Amino acid sequence: MPFPTRLRPAACALIPLASLVAVASVARAADTVAGTKVDSAAAASVIGPAAAAAAPATDAAPAPAPAAPAAADDEKPQPAALELAFTPFEDKLFVEARQNGVPIVLYFEADWCAPCRKMHETTFRSPAVVEAAAGIRLFRVDMTRPNSYLDLVEKSFRITGAPTVVLFGPDGQERQRQLGFIPAATFAKMLSSTRKPATNH
Repeated sequence: MPFPTRLRPAACALIPLASLVAVASVARAADTVAGTKVDSAAAASVIGPAAAAAAPATDAAPAPAPAAPAAADDEKPQPAALELAFTPFEDKLFVEARQNGVPIVLYFEADWCAPCRKMHETTFRSPAVVEAAAGIRLFRVDMTRPNSYLDLVEKSFRITGAPTVVLFGPDGQERQRQLGFIPAATFAKMLSSTRKPATNH
């Protein structure tokens, strides 16, 4: 049985990029000394709720039990032939992509996170999602084993649980974020809107 989603108190504003790179190097060095380097394991299978209903007994032939609601197409397990390819998060790679005007997705996951596994089995294998992600830099942050570098990254991006997806536009500014499971159709729309120029209100 997977552990429940871990919650953290929300932190304040984003740490400046230069500070993130500098402090992250110190944090990684400290973890190396302590023997707790970041593990970037990928998530796997999907679990979901089950439902059943019983028909009342009568003298006549029993009526069939009502069928359980069918899962939406974008929540059904998809073939593994297509799946988004995430790069393990590194602060220097993130800063480089942001400075080069590349749209970015940060995906925070953990081995104990059931919704994360469901997204790997459904959302990240959707053809519409794979198509919408073309040209977007995809990073994943593994929250399975806490360490000082991971704590710094979580606080920098104000992460309170898994799964969390944070999207940055070509201008380097955060456009959207969502905590929890994201269906394929919703995620495809989020990806498409992320690549559009920012609008001034």
